[in-house]
Amino acid sequence: MTRNNKALLVAIIIVVAAIAYFKTRETAVTGSSDEKLARMIQFSVDAANAKNHQAVGLCESEIKAILAQQFPEVTRRGLLAAQDIASYGSCCKIIYLLALDKIKSSNATAEYIGDRMHSCMEQPLKKLSGDLETAIGRFDLSLKQNTVGLARELAQMNPHNQGKTISLPSDLKSSDDINKALNNLGLGGVTIGISIPLDVWAVLNANIVKSITAKVAAAAARMFARPVAAVAAEVTIAAADGPLPIGDIIAIIGGLWTAYDIYSTQKQFELEMKKSVENMMPDVQRDIQKQVLDHIHSILKEHQRLQDEIRQHSIQEYAK
Repeated sequence: MTRNNKALLVAIIIVVAAIAYFKTRETAVTGSSDEKLARMIQFSVDAANAKNHQAVGLCESEIKAILAQQFPEVTRRGLLAAQDIASYGSCCKIIYLLALDKIKSSNATAEYIGDRMHSCMEQPLKKLSGDLETAIGRFDLSLKQNTVGLARELAQMNPHNQGKTISLPSDLKSSDDINKALNNLGLGGVTIGISIPLDVWAVLNANIVKSITAKVAAAAARMFARPVAAVAAEVTIAAADGPLPIGDIIAIIGGLWTAYDIYSTQKQFELEMKKSVENMMPDVQRDIQKQVLDHIHSILKEHQRLQDEIRQHSIQEYAK
């Protein structure tokens, strides 16, 4: 091999070695950059998850406090409703309606008791409903802000967005607001599902008013069975021309049932109603609390799903 050939071979080896060296360095730098980006993404995701659970903890504490503070008043109103429904005039009306239900296969007794319960308990239940809905709404908004905030952080990490100003809308009240914000961040394929709001008023009405009404109506049917049977025939004749005024109802009941019978059964009915209300309220409070907490955890689950989709979508975008 001539001297020139040897020199050429050495030069080729040096060039190849240099290329290999710089390729290795480039791969190492790229790998290091990718690892750093992955750590930054995971850090943001972990921070968002911590904020999620912090929001859940705060909301759970607020809901429990609201129920603990307001349920004694709800119970007190329930007891007042029981006393009102067990009054002499009301008992006579209930006996008349039970007889009417027996004749017509109607549900007038339960409707009457439900209306009396509702009128007495409406005010504290409206306050309780409003406060619970406010707490749920505040929690939902915090998770919306957290989700969109995570999307913004990850968008800013994207090398393709370097130097760009990424802004977010201040109003995130609805699912459409979130989806619009995500679309503006380049996450058009990621959407939040349409959440079904919890009708707190319906939950309270079903667990309290309707439950008490059902128990009271059943107790009335059992305790007033004897006078109802006696009154049924008279009611059929007297009510042929339409509903009777309360004075006529009391006159009919009084004519068939002694004052002592009415008074003794009325007092027994009132005591049983009050006992029923007192016994059921702790269980009702727990049931309502569970339904509300289950709802906020369903909101959390949806946002966790969405945040994971944002993470996956961001990683795919960075790799392009």
